[in-house]
Amino acid sequence: MKTLKRQSGFSVLTLILVAVVLIGVLAAAMAITRTSGTQASDTVKPVSAAIIAQGENLTAGFQILESRGIAASTITFDSTAATGLLAPSLGAASVQSPPANGFTAGALGGVWLYKQAGIKVKGVGTGGASYGFVTSALKAGPAISDVAAAGISLTVCQVINNQLYGDALTATPTASGDTLANWVKNATYAAPTDTGPQVIDMSAVAGVNMRMQGCVGTSDGSPSYVYYAIAEPQ
Repeated sequence: MKTLKRQSGFSVLTLILVAVVLIGVLAAAMAITRTSGTQASDTVKPVSAAIIAQGENLTAGFQILESRGIAASTITFDSTAATGLLAPSLGAASVQSPPANGFTAGALGGVWLYKQAGIKVKGVGTGGASYGFVTSALKAGPAISDVAAAGISLTVCQVINNQLYGDALTATPTASGDTLANWVKNATYAAPTDTGPQVIDMSAVAGVNMRMQGCVGTSDGSPSYVYYAIAEPQ
């Protein structure tokens, strides 16, 4: 009986030690996972911050021109002396170049496009199509005058929303309900204004409620991701 008791005690102690070891291994694995995720987001934070800052620069410049009495409907996304957002003589804003490493593989770089009264966002304005700016990627081909069906990388998109609104770094960006082709429409690198305009209607999309800027997904089979910034709510 004594022998059996010793063996029983030994078995219980062994089980306890094994459990402690397993808990330690699990905790270490979780710590490594968290660290890896943090490091991954840290590498793209400068990229996402640059995209946000550039969008804010463009919207601020737009508002400067409005404050000088230039109507939103007459502001152009070029260097036209009297109405151009990028006109050196007006000093409102300068050309912005999104970092190339913020976009999906195969892109030559990023470009800003102007949606002229072309974006509706739930809770922004009074229901009209707002003036704003969006990002797209340059086509990796012989004619870089076109923009490609490619967008911001998923990780950069997630970090943008995390920096702006505290969204989880693993959260799937809200679906805009429109294709990337409609986000870009007839804008090109040489003439980056959608004058159609093709309205992107997110007035019923709860995930962007009252968000003047942010990154959203497209409705394509394989979603792309687009950053938008509202300059003048309507």
